[in-house]
Amino acid sequence: MRSIIIILILIFNYHSNAAVVVFDQGHGQQFFIEGQSTLDLNNLAQLFRDSGYQVISTSAPLDTQLQNADVYVISGAFKDFDTYESKVLFDFINQGGNVAIMLHVGPLNGRLLERLGVMVSNGIVHDPGAALDDSGQQFMVGNLPHHPIFHGLDNFNMYGAWALKNKTEEHQLIASTTESSWVDVTRSKQSKNNPSGSFGVVLSGTIGQGKLIVFGDDAMFQNRFLTGNNLKLAYNLINWLTPVKNKMVKQGVVKELKRVTLMAQ
Repeated sequence: MRSIIIILILIFNYHSNAAVVVFDQGHGQQFFIEGQSTLDLNNLAQLFRDSGYQVISTSAPLDTQLQNADVYVISGAFKDFDTYESKVLFDFINQGGNVAIMLHVGPLNGRLLERLGVMVSNGIVHDPGAALDDSGQQFMVGNLPHHPIFHGLDNFNMYGAWALKNKTEEHQLIASTTESSWVDVTRSKQSKNNPSGSFGVVLSGTIGQGKLIVFGDDAMFQNRFLTGNNLKLAYNLINWLTPVKNKMVKQGVVKELKRVTLMAQ
């Protein structure tokens, strides 16, 4: 009986000390972690919970949101962060927070991305060389470099992406389209008179003590598309984002559970 009580206390302490991931829902988002439609994010949120996170969403002012956060997720923001908010988020990463950004309308996040050292295109990427649909707006991304979020993966899918470019040496493009790609900056829906070549669609880097990752697409982690390799990518992403604090707490609890179990035998 005493062993059971100790185990329950350990489990409670683990959850109460677990890292906190905050999903931003204060910048015009239309897809939520509480919703269960095909385009919502409840399945992604559950993956974080299954990995030991406390998961919350909020539309409170940004400086309030970040007070207890370890990881901050911005998916599908339709409203840009103002100058003050951008500085607050920069400082959060600089001091050790980890941030993941998934873009729905890239230019609507331009001010924030600029502050974080990232450039975004003014048009959607088309990749006929790896197309999943007739337009080439949905495509497979392959030829992945060695990076923790791509562990065990040969490819993943995107469903309407914006091109990214790093403005600082602390960031790097870690996934790109094929050379047959083009970006529709003229809104003509034709490759003619539009920039072409290989374009970055995932960027990773650091700011001070924290990590930043930006995906040129948000649909890839929505319920409808969170399957197959995209699901594996999400698991890898969550593991990569996990702060040291969460890993140490989990390792300590597992070690103590083993000790208590052995004592009880």
